[in-house]
Amino acid sequence: MHKWLASIVVISLSLFTVGCNKKTQPNKDSMVPVFVGYWKTFASNESGGGQRQLYVSVLEGHTAKSSIGADRDGTWEIVAERLEIKWKDGWKDFILKTNSGFKKMSYAPNRPLDWTATSSAPAYKVDGPIKTEEIESTERESNAIRTLE
Repeated sequence: MHKWLASIVVISLSLFTVGCNKKTQPNKDSMVPVFVGYWKTFASNESGGGQRQLYVSVLEGHTAKSSIGADRDGTWEIVAERLEIKWKDGWKDFILKTNSGFKKMSYAPNRPLDWTATSSAPAYKVDGPIKTEEIESTERESNAIRTLE
């Protein structure tokens, strides 16, 4: 009887210890509401000087749209508590939560992810879809920069 009771106590303590040591991390599904929506951030100018506004729509169904770029469509998934967007032109963007808010990191096509990001900027979740006039304004700014080069 004592061996049986001792075995139960040992097993109970083992399960309790394992449960206490297990890190609690949010699952992917719980992170979806954090990232799905509309984002305002910044992208480096192609000429290398300064940054321009960038709007990103992270949509249900794991699709994404950007206000700038030759190919504005992409797909997204949540990887290690951060949003990973793969754009059709080969670029990858990550939006992650930091102590001070959100940050976007961009990697050029074929750039290894363990290298420093090609560019990074703060990211802000905004209400409502991106307005067409904001996208057109961003396009006009991009075209004006290209004309100056």
